[in-house]
Amino acid sequence: MNEHDMRRAQHGMSAFPRNLLQRMPLLLLIAGLAAIPSFAQPSLGTGIEVARIAEATVLEPLAQQVLPADAIAIAAGKKGGQPPPKGTANGDRAYMRFTPKGKKDVKDENAKEYDGEKRCENCDVPTVDAQKSQKGVTPPGNETQVDHVIPRAKGGDGSPSNGQVLCRECNNAKSDKL
Repeated sequence: MNEHDMRRAQHGMSAFPRNLLQRMPLLLLIAGLAAIPSFAQPSLGTGIEVARIAEATVLEPLAQQVLPADAIAIAAGKKGGQPPPKGTANGDRAYMRFTPKGKKDVKDENAKEYDGEKRCENCDVPTVDAQKSQKGVTPPGNETQVDHVIPRAKGGDGSPSNGQVLCRECNNAKSDKL
């Protein structure tokens, strides 16, 4: 036993390797993550088991350990691996309608996404351009309409970043729901 280990023994500390004591905060973090239900996997076991695996990894750096899939997603900064939500709100054009240019931009973006054809982003049906309103003539259900992703009533922007192409039927069914 060297002098450093003897001082530790006097203060009630066991003779841990120095590098393990330096990495103790990391081990505690890993053990704490294991206590979260989304990290608890049968293959890894309890927080104590994860701490033991982490300790083995610190002592044997070449040992390969597998982290749970959720840990990888969280480490990459992703929330559940889902894409960011679409739509914008409370910007410069909050609570406003789309401008004619904004509607054109939303339709063009949709057509570019679907190989030149405008499609409803809800039911995926091909849509047709709107015709001039005529008395006694009901527009077709697949008429192209530009809709706010986040409703105007809830602070949705009237900018193309908050727009989506919907068919007339889907847009009427949606109302001001998110």
